[in-house]
Amino acid sequence: MLVNTETGEIIFGIELKSWYVLSKEGEPSFRYLITPNACADADLLVIVPWILADVISGSPRLLRPWVESARYVAEYRNFYWQESRGKQGKNCNIRSPENIKYYPDIRQEASDGAEDDKGGNFGRVARTGVIDPYVKLIGENKYLGIKVSHWIEFFKSISETSIDEEIEKRILSLKKSIQESNERSEKREIFLAILQLIEDLWKDVSNG
Repeated sequence: MLVNTETGEIIFGIELKSWYVLSKEGEPSFRYLITPNACADADLLVIVPWILADVISGSPRLLRPWVESARYVAEYRNFYWQESRGKQGKNCNIRSPENIKYYPDIRQEASDGAEDDKGGNFGRVARTGVIDPYVKLIGENKYLGIKVSHWIEFFKSISETSIDEEIEKRILSLKKSIQESNERSEKREIFLAILQLIEDLWKDVSNG
């Protein structure tokens, strides 16, 4: 929270969420549960995406954050839940705390919750569609000459298969994409060398 040190007045609050953009989900997976009535007009929800400097190693690098009204996102989340569940004929009721105030203390309940949420999906903001344009924008960013969305597809495909031939095929496909890109940099060459090493090691294991 940002506080006026002279008066002690809270100017506004910020809910910060981090997002590792190369996670296989391809979207932020956090849950945002704050009830709308606990959000002041100026409060913000901020998503800070990050990636490793060398994609698979190195220090974290921050990408462009997403900033939106905290109350708007909380209201949108509830609207989406009620609309989507209602259309499916499911229980769409939401429990909200009563007599809530801005910036409640830790002893006061300030979260909304669904009456029927066996899958634990209530609060999954990314599933509401409210950040879809932003997620798409992040996916269009290039790193080492390859779109972030393509990196995600690659790592996801590797994690979902144990077939040697398929993994080798996907490694070769990524190498080809990097080699054919127009971007030239020292990091690009380093990563190509790492991919070559991975390919050689995988062949050794497969033939072992």
